[in-house]
Amino acid sequence: MRTPIRFFDLKTNYTTLMLFTGLAGSRSTTLRKKMAVLTDDRAKLMGEVIGAMRVIKMYAWEKPFAGLVHRLRKYVFKFF
Repeated sequence: MRTPIRFFDLKTNYTTLMLFTGLAGSRSTTLRKKMAVLTDDRAKLMGEVIGAMRVIKMYAWEKPFAGLVHRLRKYVFKFF
């Protein structure tokens, strides 16, 4: 036979649930704010990269920049 659920038990469970929901909501808000800042930074950087690519193509600087990128890659990968 099942024991009946008392009102006190329901009230305690409800309070615990509300506390947990509040904590989870505040943590979620904090993480969303951090993610929004990172996403904004990434979008800004990508905009700058695309703008720089347009300038390089507009002035036909692809070959000189390709050489520069190649030299930088050789320098960086020398350490790995």
